[in-house]
Amino acid sequence: MGNEITINLLIREELDPKLYDIISVLRDKFEIKGRTYVQIKEEDRTCPSDFCGGISPTLLIDFKSGKKRLRDLVMCENTLVIKRRGLKKINPNKQPTELTAILAHEFSHIFNKDQLIWGAAVALIFFGFICLGGLFWLITLSNLFPLVGIIILAATFFLIYIVVTGKRYYRLRRDTEARCDRDVVTITQNADALVRGLKIISGANTNVKNTIWIKVKRRWYNFFGGTHPPISERIQYIESLKMN
Repeated sequence: MGNEITINLLIREELDPKLYDIISVLRDKFEIKGRTYVQIKEEDRTCPSDFCGGISPTLLIDFKSGKKRLRDLVMCENTLVIKRRGLKKINPNKQPTELTAILAHEFSHIFNKDQLIWGAAVALIFFGFICLGGLFWLITLSNLFPLVGIIILAATFFLIYIVVTGKRYYRLRRDTEARCDRDVVTITQNADALVRGLKIISGANTNVKNTIWIKVKRRWYNFFGGTHPPISERIQYIESLKMN
């Protein structure tokens, strides 16, 4: 199975063999089909996620002589992205069970093709938005109602549509996170390791640049409930799985 895993190392350090072993074992347990691409990256100040798994276009880049060089573009492949800061928090040799649990969560995203599901949901919402806009455009052309009234009515409908569909979309995202946590407990049979891992990576991240865009995203996520449940809720849910 080893030759079906491509490691795209974007840092100067050598790949930890223990990390490769963890990835290989999880790939087999989840029965991931096709080649798996793993990117190990430097810190990204605009992205708070230390670990990310999904099916998405992936740029494979060689890091040589201090320069990044494009090697290949992989479309819709099994992709696992790991930030170096994440490996600093959870060391493969010192905390292998915690890292296994965290990566198992990401492999569940890959196995269930969650990114494709989220993308389809967004496309469906966007399609509904276009249909709603087309409907009001036809009403405007019919001259059955005053233009000001149509604008007010359209703005009201669009606002309601955004709130309702946004709430449902983010609920879908949170439900998939709960399912991934459940898969981790099933696959690893170690709920405590997942709880410990979440506590480690949920610490304050001083590497995230506090830009205006980040602030807007936080307010947006807080209004719609966010893509992830609060860590305390996730831990409470994971603890309940131990009793089943």
